[in-house]
Amino acid sequence: MTRQLGKGIYLRNSLAFAFDLENGNSVIPLGMGVGKILRMNEIVFNIFGETQFTVWKDGNNMPKTQLFLGINMQF
Repeated sequence: MTRQLGKGIYLRNSLAFAFDLENGNSVIPLGMGVGKILRMNEIVFNIFGETQFTVWKDGNNMPKTQLFLGINMQF
C-alpha cells in the first residue's frame, strides 16, 4: 500500500511471507518506509527505503529487523 504525500514523495508499507518448508524456517516481516520519484532527462527513478520488523518467526537465525532499499528505473 502507498500513500502519496506530494512532490514525488510517498509512504509505503509491505507484508511479505518467507517459508522454507524443507528446513522448517519461516518469517513474516511487516515493512514501513518512504520513497521518492525523480525524473532525470528521459529516465524516471523510484528510490525507496523500508524498515521491516518481524511480526512472526519460526526457526534458527531468523531476523528481528531488516532494511530493504531499492531503485527502479524506467527508460
